[in-house]
Amino acid sequence: MIYLLLKFLHVMFAIIWVGGVIALTTFSLLLLRSSDRSFLASLTRYSAIVGARVTGPAAGLTILAGIGAAWYGHVGFPFWILWGLAAFVVTLLMGAVFFRRAVMNFGHLLAQPDSDDRAIAAGQRRVAVQQLIMIVLLLATVGVMVFKPTL
Repeated sequence: MIYLLLKFLHVMFAIIWVGGVIALTTFSLLLLRSSDRSFLASLTRYSAIVGARVTGPAAGLTILAGIGAAWYGHVGFPFWILWGLAAFVVTLLMGAVFFRRAVMNFGHLLAQPDSDDRAIAAGQRRVAVQQLIMIVLLLATVGVMVFKPTL
């Protein structure tokens, strides 16, 4: 029973994590069409809040519940578990280092009244591309978790 509960929590938090990243990416792609700086600044601030309060914690809870389920279920460390652990580390680093930096730089650009529109557009694209890479990695990880390939 504990294994099933942990597995349920793992899947539920993964849905929140991946869904949150997809929603934030959708907003970033919509940002590419806007030149309203106040709107961009506001949406960027709220996206950072959602990342810090929803997707980030969901990622952490996903990994904790997954480790708990693997331990309780005596699953060991097959390829698909190792993939999930590696994907967690990569997405954590991407989010905490690269994506956070790109969003902070973008927010700084928006706060400067004399920022060049081309620099702002480049910042928007950088954020969107990084999020798309994150989505590809997360969806590949979901596929690996579902199909459980072996080497």
